[in-house]
Amino acid sequence: PCRAGFCWSSAAVSGEMPKAFAILEDIVQHTLSDLHSIQKSLLYWKSKAEGTNSHKMYFMMFERGPRAFLEATCQTLTRLRSNGSPSEYLLGSASDIVSVKLAVLTNMQHRLAAFLAEVYSEVDKCREGLTESSDKSLHTLFLILNTVFPKLEVSLTNASEGQTLSFTHDENSSQLIFERLPEVDVESPQWSEALATDAISLIYQNLQKLDSFISSQLSSHKKPRNMTIYWLPYTCGAIGLSACSLWLLRHSSLMGSSDMDNWIQDAKESVAGFWDEHVERPVRHFLYMSSTIIYFIWHSSVS
Repeated sequence: PCRAGFCWSSAAVSGEMPKAFAILEDIVQHTLSDLHSIQKSLLYWKSKAEGTNSHKMYFMMFERGPRAFLEATCQTLTRLRSNGSPSEYLLGSASDIVSVKLAVLTNMQHRLAAFLAEVYSEVDKCREGLTESSDKSLHTLFLILNTVFPKLEVSLTNASEGQTLSFTHDENSSQLIFERLPEVDVESPQWSEALATDAISLIYQNLQKLDSFISSQLSSHKKPRNMTIYWLPYTCGAIGLSACSLWLLRHSSLMGSSDMDNWIQDAKESVAGFWDEHVERPVRHFLYMSSTIIYFIWHSSVS
């Protein structure tokens, strides 16, 4: 990767960066973005795997959404009726869920990392062709991508067929078929600007397919949304806010009640009384005593 990166930087220093390097940069950024998303989910599930038993039981009950809360509650009551151990069930279920998600995410991470390493390796091998004229660099890029994209396609397809990644069975999302790029030589009459433009469009179509495939296949294994994780505090907060709003509305003038106005008036009188008794009077007394003392001191000095 370092040698390939040197090829990247040297091309930029020597002059205008060829279009092939801009496309390679987009491919790398797309892959790194997917890897970053996977890494965030991995960190979340690793924290659950390393948590205490009480944390795991809390996760099973309260951090998977209302439906999972009801299911876990029903299973817990069933275990209690049958003299079983609810804690053992919750801990076992938590371990199974977390281990599956870690396996899926780690497997996908390794495959994408291998794809990225393959891209760098092929770029390193063909760095001379990539730094030539624009058409020749594009031709070299097409050859490289026709090597790395099929390998990634086979890797993900084999994983799907072997059910290694617990992929979904949506026909539209479970099939990953990359478009093959033209390998016409730049010296051939068949090479044209339109052909190069169409091939570049196919590259970005392949990236879109990869992004959609990863998103669809990992949708059930990624880190839950904050709304799912914190649904219980959010629900309690919403209920408390609603109850407080209804209580205030009931005692307001909108409902024909003078309670709110009376409370406001009482509060004003209490604040005014507190200010007069504990602030204004002591300050006036202090000022009076200070002026009296100063007067006697001055009078004594004059005498």
